[in-house]
Amino acid sequence: MKYIFLYIFCVVTSNSAGAYFIKWEIGEDIGVASLCRDRNAIMELARADQVDEAAALKTFASLTSRGLCIVFNEHRNFTVVKTLHKYKDFKGRNSFVLEVVSNRVLGFRGYVMAQGPVRPSI
Repeated sequence: MKYIFLYIFCVVTSNSAGAYFIKWEIGEDIGVASLCRDRNAIMELARADQVDEAAALKTFASLTSRGLCIVFNEHRNFTVVKTLHKYKDFKGRNSFVLEVVSNRVLGFRGYVMAQGPVRPSI
């Protein structure tokens, strides 16, 4: 009987662990190194990120040169307001497009791409 419960527990936990995207929660803090000011710009960047690294870098350089995205000299803390899109990047990693707001400057908001968050295991 003990082995039957152990077997059921293993089957249930192994199937449920990989069955969903671990996602960013609204209100969660995130460290941001670069930020896009425009929703269309971040979606363009996310499409390029699905192709390959070179396409993503080229697109990001273009967006930055046009003033649509910025790079911070150090990570800045932002708070997740909304998840706009989930996708797999060019390496197959779970990734997200998030709308974020600054923890320091009132009303300063933008859009970022982020890999799925790492959650502590129980």
